[in-house]
Amino acid sequence: MSTVLRRLALTAMALLVVACSSVPVESDYDPEWQLKPSSTYAWLPPQKKLITDPTVDNDLFAKRMRGAVDEQLKAKGLAPADVESADLLITYHVTKQTKIDVDTFHSGYGYYPCWGGCWGPGWGGGMGYGSDVYVREYTAGMLMVDVIDGKSRELRWRGQSERRVPTFKTPQEREAFIRETVTAIFNKFPR
Repeated sequence: MSTVLRRLALTAMALLVVACSSVPVESDYDPEWQLKPSSTYAWLPPQKKLITDPTVDNDLFAKRMRGAVDEQLKAKGLAPADVESADLLITYHVTKQTKIDVDTFHSGYGYYPCWGGCWGPGWGGGMGYGSDVYVREYTAGMLMVDVIDGKSRELRWRGQSERRVPTFKTPQEREAFIRETVTAIFNKFPR
């Protein structure tokens, strides 16, 4: 098989794996909350953060995030408004941390010859097995979107997703990752 065909086959398999994977999402909400049919929303001004991470706390990320959320809210029939008159206020939180993934698996089993140490003096044989442990660090990102009542300022709905963050090569890859995550979160939105 030529190198080009092999690469195409590997790319097709990788795309199939990505297409079949799902984004893990959790949501929580006030069960007594009723969303009005013609609701409006506005973004809350950003709050001062105790800890800032420049990889996720920057203007480029904020612009992509707001665009993805705006797209989902408009698709659900909500209209933008100013903060003072909006029915709902929107904000988000992002965290990132390094995690460890540990895999243990059986790596060998079989017969091996030995001299003087298996079951006594002289030639003999032995049985054995081995296991390997692989430890990998990865970056996990958590994205939370909060929907707050515009009048009471109480949290009404929260959607969140924690995912392994890949290495991005282009801004388009970053944007696609954010859109995919936000879309999955808003699939749990009660409308």
